[in-house]
Amino acid sequence: MAFPFYVPTPVVINVAAGQTATIRPEAQGTYFGLRLKYTRGGAAATPAQIASDIKQIRVILDDKVQWELTAAQLQMINSTHRINPDNGIIPLWFSEPNRVTEGAQDIKAWGMFGIKSFRVEVDIDAAAPTPTLSVSQYWTNEQSPMGEIRKFKRETFAVAGAADVVMNDLTKNERQLALHFNAATTVISNIKVKIDNAELINAPSGDLHSLFKEWGYVPQTGWTHLAYDHRDRVLESANPFILQQDGTFPPRAFLPYQVTLTFTGAATVTMVKELMGPRD
Repeated sequence: MAFPFYVPTPVVINVAAGQTATIRPEAQGTYFGLRLKYTRGGAAATPAQIASDIKQIRVILDDKVQWELTAAQLQMINSTHRINPDNGIIPLWFSEPNRVTEGAQDIKAWGMFGIKSFRVEVDIDAAAPTPTLSVSQYWTNEQSPMGEIRKFKRETFAVAGAADVVMNDLTKNERQLALHFNAATTVISNIKVKIDNAELINAPSGDLHSLFKEWGYVPQTGWTHLAYDHRDRVLESANPFILQQDGTFPPRAFLPYQVTLTFTGAATVTMVKELMGPRD
């Protein structure tokens, strides 16, 4: 087909305050994205209302969670990539409209060949006033295999005071597009990155944000971003692997990979990992 279809997703159930709404797109064809449309009190919700009402969004393939984000975290991810939807819209982009070439925009679309089940779960706050949720899918009926996809994982850690925090165990079978920390650059003052003992990055976090902005990336207030793909080139990522001899995933070996964050004081931080790799 010449372009993706834009049609309603037929199955959306259990939409109510305090409940987990479930969206069940057909596991057929190729998905470029889903656009969730959320109202409260009969009106399209503002971004702040969406962040308050939508507590978790999970995107699940064959009963394995590929994305798990709060609405606020999803808004942060989208905004860094210059995706700022209208009121009431919660876009889940599997392809990436922000990329700089046509091929890069579509390369991570989710082909459903071999996938048995596909669903999205949306946790709605108990205080949400008369919520409604509908969904449209940006989709084609052409079957395609699923290659590497974008995934999101999270972890929370505490820092007792001013210190360097060294992380050596961030990934085993995934490329890293970005790491996002919900702490300002005044809290995380410097970032160092080494892969296989080669120093890739050593700079104040504010200086990195300044660099990213010059390439069109949009750092968000209250966050510190380590954006390997800030130039919007789909293959630019932290890739701490020795690949198979034919250049394919999964890798043969994991190279030493170290990220060091310099904290100026005590903090409890959630890290959102924006990854690219085989589906879980």
